[in-house]
Amino acid sequence: MNTTTRFSDKAWILAFVGLLVLVLGVRLSFVGRGAMSFPDEERYYQSVEAVKSFAAGNLRSGCAYLIRTQGRPADALIRLLPAVGQGIVHATGGPGPHAPASLLVPVLFTYGVSILSLLLYYRLARVLCASQFGALLSTLLYACLANSNLYIRHVLPYEFALCSFLGLVLWLARSRQAGQALTRKQIYGLGVGAAFVVTIYPGYFFVIIALLPMLPNPAVHSANHAAHGLRQKGIRLGETLAVYGSGGLSVLLFFEGLGQLAGVSYIWSCLKLSSTVIQGDFRESFTFLFHYLLDVEAGLGVAVLVLTGLGVLSLLYQAVSNRQPACVPEASRSNALYLGVLGAFLMYAAIGYWGHLLVFYGRILHAFLPFLVLFAVAVGWQAVTPKLQRPLAALLVAVALYSFGHFAARYRQVLYPIDFLTRPSVRLPRQNLVFLYQAETTDNDDYMLTRQKLARTTSAVRGEAMLLNFGFLYPIAGPGCNNIRVPAGFRQVFAAPHFLTLPAYGFEGYSPYERSMLRQCQYQCAVFVR
Repeated sequence: MNTTTRFSDKAWILAFVGLLVLVLGVRLSFVGRGAMSFPDEERYYQSVEAVKSFAAGNLRSGCAYLIRTQGRPADALIRLLPAVGQGIVHATGGPGPHAPASLLVPVLFTYGVSILSLLLYYRLARVLCASQFGALLSTLLYACLANSNLYIRHVLPYEFALCSFLGLVLWLARSRQAGQALTRKQIYGLGVGAAFVVTIYPGYFFVIIALLPMLPNPAVHSANHAAHGLRQKGIRLGETLAVYGSGGLSVLLFFEGLGQLAGVSYIWSCLKLSSTVIQGDFRESFTFLFHYLLDVEAGLGVAVLVLTGLGVLSLLYQAVSNRQPACVPEASRSNALYLGVLGAFLMYAAIGYWGHLLVFYGRILHAFLPFLVLFAVAVGWQAVTPKLQRPLAALLVAVALYSFGHFAARYRQVLYPIDFLTRPSVRLPRQNLVFLYQAETTDNDDYMLTRQKLARTTSAVRGEAMLLNFGFLYPIAGPGCNNIRVPAGFRQVFAAPHFLTLPAYGFEGYSPYERSMLRQCQYQCAVFVR
């Protein structure tokens, strides 16, 4: 490599690092709004109540709070840390745990986990990509995805679960790279880790399946060598699966024991979960990913799809021509990972499409998109002739930054009703408020608590102010936008886009029809006064 090329590489790497710092800085500016806007976020208060119980010496009650989280006891366990932080703030004269200022503690905790996830992603990319250039390019593209930034404002388990999943995959990938065979203890630990991800967020149950293809040959570059490595350790495939499964079972039994101590069953609560994962449309199980990339990720989503297609064609060409992927030796070692993730995706889609048991959401794709971007760069981009790789990288960076900027601008514009009700942007009368909606609402207790501070009336005639769409709009039945006719004598003093009009939020439990209504109606949170 000549001096000019080395200088060019250093300049690119510095540019990548600088852009990543910029993206993370913008991501940090997102926090402070939107916490507790989703009904699911209310589960966090189980951790808050558990801290109160443990502080009072009531172990049984504290364990019960951890288990009564609809299959998320590990998430509740992890969130004891920010809950303790909130408790300290409140005990020293600060706001209570429901206050927006106090909720910054768990939100910033999630932000920190998102940075750790990005670091793990980069290290995994260093293993799978042929160069540091490719790894940084992949990391920047992933960091710019709307899906990578959407959940930063909320107190939800998805980032914790993804971070744990990436950690397990990185460990396995490094073992393959180093040519190390896994011992029984390591395989058992892998089963423990996979099950722990599921107890953080049960929607990621497919993690257990995704890791399976990497188990038979975790240490070497070819199937024959892998089998030889396993024979040296005296572990047959069946035994490997048994050890792996026992590790996962031990985690489930641990939380079941914790639940029995509190008089509740963790396993029974998990068995009932599939009946709750039905918001959306089973028919789009196999097409949901494409709709999401096109409607939410826009230009960057198209770029990822094109690179993925290029990568698939490259692998097919190599298979047909019986060639080794000389340009990407690291990618050839990762086939088991890509196949495992693909198999998990297809399994989830099949359960939804034919079994009508599961529906895809954006939060489910949150666990798949990192590997899609990895494949797109490690295989697709790398398959391009070397002379075109740098110009293509520049184009990809430009598209990613534009897509991220467009998302960030819209993300800043939307209004979260719960924020406004807590800290109104306009002066509201203290009594006779009327709440009206263009759709049904499914609110959590925080919405109710904020409304309790405001006197309400059921009559728009007697009301001094009308608040439109200040709730969680679900379901959206239609037909039409159900526009509200404002009585004579009222004037609009405030309006902002409801947060659910952001395209990414429309993929969190809404059917295609409901998403079309969100786009068509562009619901506003508006305030009218006499």
